[in-house]
Amino acid sequence: IPAAVKYLAVTNYSGNATSVRDYFLSGWYSLRAVDLRGLSSVTSIGNSFLHHCEALRELDLGPLSNVTSIGNDFLNGCKALRELDLGPLSNVASIRDNFLYNCTNLTALDLSPLSGVASIGNFFLAHCSSLTALDLSPLSSVTSVGGYFLAYCRSLTTLDLSPLSNTIFIEKCFLYCYSSLTALDLSPVRSKLDAYLIKDLSRFCSL
Repeated sequence: IPAAVKYLAVTNYSGNATSVRDYFLSGWYSLRAVDLRGLSSVTSIGNSFLHHCEALRELDLGPLSNVTSIGNDFLNGCKALRELDLGPLSNVASIRDNFLYNCTNLTALDLSPLSGVASIGNFFLAHCSSLTALDLSPLSSVTSVGGYFLAYCRSLTTLDLSPLSNTIFIEKCFLYCYSSLTALDLSPVRSKLDAYLIKDLSRFCSL
């Protein structure tokens, strides 16, 4: 069935349950649009929500405005998404691993709704290779950043790291494999990075 369905409306999920189980619609490769109105009572989303829905072109997260926690692999591999309003996720306190990983067609993303987030897991926005600009200022409350933060976001040409100055801990492979950045001031986060990483980034960074 998943291979044939292109449009789906979720009108009543498990009797208005407050949590979504792992692998919700995961691997529905042909799904182009989904109406989530049946999730309006949900406060918690499990792992792999809409994971690898590669044909998904549009998604309204509006019904998820009561969500306070999301699991790993949220929208991982939704390669056809070009835009996404994160506004309904403003109550989420932490971002776990692989958030929007490999959403290769996203060209812009407003992180303002994530201003209350305190920690970010591994592979945050990794492989979002069409992002040309990203304002990190809403992340000023973040104290912990996982590995491979913005890894392979190869279309970003500039990045201001000063909003991360309050971060206490930054994991390995921060900003891994960039090719378009021409300059980067690491001073706001330099003390949190290991020597090997600083040496690797030094070819295009202002330290």
